[in-house]
Amino acid sequence: MRASEMGNADVVDILLKRGVAVDTLDSSGVTALIRASERGNTDVVNCLVKYGASVDVEDREGWTALLRGSTEGYTNVVKVLLQRGTNIDKQRLTGDTTLLVASEIGHREVVDLLVTNGASVDLADKHGNTPLIRAAENGHAAVVKLLVTWGSSIDLVNRLGMNALMRASEEGHVDAVESLLVRGAQVDTRGPKGVTALILASEGGHTKVIEQLVKYGASLDSADDVGDTPLISAANNGHDVVVRLLVKKGASLDMANREGWTALMSAAAEDYTYTAKIISPRLKHEGNIDKQRPNGATALLIASENGQHKVASLLLKNGASLDLPDETGNTPLIAAASNGHIDTVKMLAKQGASLDLLNNYGWSALMYAASEDYDQVVASLLENGASSDKRGQNGSTPLVIASTNGCLNSVKVLVFSGTSIDCKDARGRTPLMPAAEKGHEAVVKFLVDNGASIDLVDNNGWSALKQASQNGYSKIVELLLDTGAIIDTQLANGFNELHIACENGQLDVVKVLLDCGAGINSADEDGESPLLVAATNGYDDIVELLLKRRASIEQVNYEGWTSLMKAAEQGHASVMKTLLRDKQVNRAIDLQLPSGTTAPNIACEYG
Repeated sequence: MRASEMGNADVVDILLKRGVAVDTLDSSGVTALIRASERGNTDVVNCLVKYGASVDVEDREGWTALLRGSTEGYTNVVKVLLQRGTNIDKQRLTGDTTLLVASEIGHREVVDLLVTNGASVDLADKHGNTPLIRAAENGHAAVVKLLVTWGSSIDLVNRLGMNALMRASEEGHVDAVESLLVRGAQVDTRGPKGVTALILASEGGHTKVIEQLVKYGASLDSADDVGDTPLISAANNGHDVVVRLLVKKGASLDMANREGWTALMSAAAEDYTYTAKIISPRLKHEGNIDKQRPNGATALLIASENGQHKVASLLLKNGASLDLPDETGNTPLIAAASNGHIDTVKMLAKQGASLDLLNNYGWSALMYAASEDYDQVVASLLENGASSDKRGQNGSTPLVIASTNGCLNSVKVLVFSGTSIDCKDARGRTPLMPAAEKGHEAVVKFLVDNGASIDLVDNNGWSALKQASQNGYSKIVELLLDTGAIIDTQLANGFNELHIACENGQLDVVKVLLDCGAGINSADEDGESPLLVAATNGYDDIVELLLKRRASIEQVNYEGWTSLMKAAEQGHASVMKTLLRDKQVNRAIDLQLPSGTTAPNIACEYG
């Protein structure tokens, strides 16, 4: 075996004369003939076959001597094996034949030898690839020419629906493409998903291939199943040289795919400036630079949305409509501002974009920028004349929106630019109120430090202090109280801040309110105290705190209910235990409702 591999024909001859078995397998399941063939040792191959070596024996991977020799391009080895009658079309499990592998690698002389000796020129592998497809996709033009000459079917497709011309075009092999076209390949055959050779070449940026395809009559505007033309495919991938070529050859500029995307829109989305530079001047005269997608988006809006300010500027120079909105009412400026694209915003504003237009949701560019804390965009819009008092949906202003979202930097820009710090929306909310409601401590502090009115209330009577109390933002509550917020003001139902905190289980807020003098036994419109509210809702920790702070356990509401009764009614056992441990409980335990019912009676009734 070693002698066969090393090409020592004399040694091999001696060993065989001494009776060594000619088809002995090595540890890898390979015969001496296969080893000699893959090394190109023609003399050894001659010697082995002279002694009767089996020419079609396969190794464990299905490789025969002929397959190995053909793969490596050893023409003389192939000749010897063919003369000995080897099976020229024998296939591996993959479907590979000698002609397939030789064609793929480009061994023209081997291919010539194989077809001359009767190899099946269209026998395909398990994927349906014929020798011609293999040769074409690897750019072996000479092999392509030879196979076609010997009768290979030029337009056969593999299992994916791709033929030789498509694969050569996709891979950019211009010589193979030309060889196929000269010999009659159909230039506009459709492959998987409706692609053509020209679409594949355009997608890959293969300019020379495109020139050949167009020369042989390829349709410039043929679209695939999703509507992408060669021009759109080239633009999608930023192949500006291809775009220039296709435009020069007469491709339609503003054809759209099924999603409404044109080549110019694709260039606008990806900042392919040169592509846009090629197309947009021509659209000024030959098409519609303001063509819209089904959602109303234009190329300018798409460029603005993606922050492609160079493309956007180019489009405007070529006549794009500055304020044309999409179906939601978003203009290019709104699209740019809502995504924080400062350079695009500056450019659009400089070009005269309408700064205060509202979309269908009642939002302006300034509102969107403020809502996302794009403070540079906010500043730029204000510098260019955007109104900070423009009201949108629900009467919202940019400052209220920024405060709601905790956008401190934008809040600062708006306030320092002169925006009214106490401006109200349609619900009567000032910027301070939603900031307190959402727990935006830094925004609250800034607004308070800059003169925000802390005791204003909204249309429902809610102040910033009440909002913070409801949601448990104890630091904000403390900040507001330290600044002088009035405590114990009541809503229409008589609830004050302490009632609200007790109802919502906000223990830390209750502590702060009590420390600042909140009325511990204050009553709402039904006569209910904070203790009764906490007991009703089962907040044992708040009940315990209120009792320690000397809340009245015997205080009743206007219907005669005590805290102990309410806890019993609601089944809050832990609250009842806390109440029963209090020193005042003896004065409350026997209190009766007008019906004569006591807390123990209620506990028994409700289990």
